[in-house]
Amino acid sequence: MNCEVCGRPIVGRPIRIMVERAILTVCPHCAHMGTPVKVAPPPRPKPRRVAVKSLPKNFEVPELVDNYPDLIRSARERWGFSREELAQKVGEKESVIRRLEQGAMEPTLELARKLERVLKISLIIQPKSLEPSSASSSVLPPLTLGDVVVIREKRERHG
Repeated sequence: MNCEVCGRPIVGRPIRIMVERAILTVCPHCAHMGTPVKVAPPPRPKPRRVAVKSLPKNFEVPELVDNYPDLIRSARERWGFSREELAQKVGEKESVIRRLEQGAMEPTLELARKLERVLKISLIIQPKSLEPSSASSSVLPPLTLGDVVVIREKRERHG
């Protein structure tokens, strides 16, 4: 490193000085030309805190079926899609489809739902609830937003 005033190589520790509102790195010979400046270390980034919401006690996390690579590959072949065509239909890269079929990668919940819709297969299962359920809740599956829309459309058409 060279002195910003005289240009000589700085031997030892460089000194930071302020000369007419400019901060310069200088050698010990040129340090008298300005006011010494203390250099504060750069601030460390604060670790981000991620808000973790507690899940309801009866919350069930959807699970992926164990044989998803075979299901995806056989359904793709049954529909006559190449990997490229399937990737295009679900908005992914061909390499993602290849890795899914090899079992080297698990699909995200969103990708699994897209694959289910395009290939007409079931990749996601709802695990059994850990808490005992009442008889009424086991008779009917819970409604989804899609079910509500369909119900409203039927009501509007018929009445």
